[in-house]
Amino acid sequence: MNRMLLTSVLALLSPFALAGDPIDPDRDPDSGESFLLSSKIQRFDTRTLLGGTFRATDNFGASHDREFRLTITGTPGRDRVVRMNRYEPECLPLARAAGMTPDRFCDRIRLEPSAEGIAVSFFSFDANRDYRFQLVEREPGHWYHVDRGNVPQPGLSLEVVEVVEGVAVTWTLQTTRQRYSQTTEFSNDWLRDHEYAPIEASVLPLGEVLSSFNRYEFEYDDLPRDHPAWRPSEYALWSEQPVEGGCIFLFCFGNLGSDGGGGQPDDNGLCEPGNLNYTPDQCPHDLTHATWPVSRRVKIWKIDNDHFGFSWFVENKGTGPFQYGAPLIGAFEAPDFAYTTLVPKEGGQPLVTFASVASASNPYGGDCMRELYFAMPLTDGTPFPFLNIGMQPGQSVPFTRPNIPCRKSKGRPAGRYRLLVQTDPTQTYDSPGYLGNNTGDSGLLDWINLKN
Repeated sequence: MNRMLLTSVLALLSPFALAGDPIDPDRDPDSGESFLLSSKIQRFDTRTLLGGTFRATDNFGASHDREFRLTITGTPGRDRVVRMNRYEPECLPLARAAGMTPDRFCDRIRLEPSAEGIAVSFFSFDANRDYRFQLVEREPGHWYHVDRGNVPQPGLSLEVVEVVEGVAVTWTLQTTRQRYSQTTEFSNDWLRDHEYAPIEASVLPLGEVLSSFNRYEFEYDDLPRDHPAWRPSEYALWSEQPVEGGCIFLFCFGNLGSDGGGGQPDDNGLCEPGNLNYTPDQCPHDLTHATWPVSRRVKIWKIDNDHFGFSWFVENKGTGPFQYGAPLIGAFEAPDFAYTTLVPKEGGQPLVTFASVASASNPYGGDCMRELYFAMPLTDGTPFPFLNIGMQPGQSVPFTRPNIPCRKSKGRPAGRYRLLVQTDPTQTYDSPGYLGNNTGDSGLLDWINLKN
């Protein structure tokens, strides 16, 4: 469905395919590199529209395809302004639900000349971020962000160098915790045919750098301040949130404030699954995986060909508070709260099904999957000791595992894999009729390539 919506967005351009898109669709870029997978263009008197698909592998070894549209206005060498609309697959249904066009709701990047050098701005309801950079050229082909504010800002830089028959552009965004970068080569023929200067074309890999920054930097900062896992980002004041409280007009994505978005304390156990007073009709529980903002979405990364990691958030989409301090089953363990494994990118059976885990018949001997139990402590270093507190409507809890073995020595086939996620795999906690959105994944457009 998302791919169909995305195709309809680009179809508005009425483009024609350019000759000479040489990239093999089966090729994945190396970490920190990207390329144009396909491009389509249409020219008008005052603007150039370029739409297509951009493929990137981030600094964490995860590859993805993203559709984009570029619009250029102005005179070359003087007042040229490049605007890029970049479409995360999940932003399309959210835009429709919010009553906005994808171009207004999804990522928007603007690059233009300034008195000092280059001005870059980013705005996105989908990422819930609004910030800007000012870059100056300190030496030929090298631009650096000038920090003149009174709050901490990450450092952004651009390098443009000549390579054989073209140029290579590299964007680097440096934070105190992480370095995000992308390098893309553009041939001289492609730049000439499209009438782009190298700096103008560089907005394509810039979009990937800023996307990674948004996904990882604010993962725990986007939680409410009173959430046990809340961890502030030092860039929170510099990077503003255009959506206050998680709502645009009458459409709410899920509460980002501290009030929980409704629901009263459950003193009688009416909303506690497993309690004798549990009354699901009064407090419908609907656990799912979070899709907004981008920092909460399913993320997967590759450590090496035998290990991967992931992060996603279990969200309470129900109308009542969800108290997940359920009584223990047996003496030592509670029913699974969430379950994660890998599934081939193009479809097929998961590497490990939940049924095989429940019957102790995992073909990989414990590799390639992870479960989350109610009373199981997180081990990723976040201040979230035990899952034994309540979730109000719209609130979520992180399910993060930084290093999961999935070894080829255990028989794991080589190939591209995406993350498969499932909340309430035992169908213990959701109210009857609320199981339809329990299973999700990182999508066909995000994957890791595990080789043998």
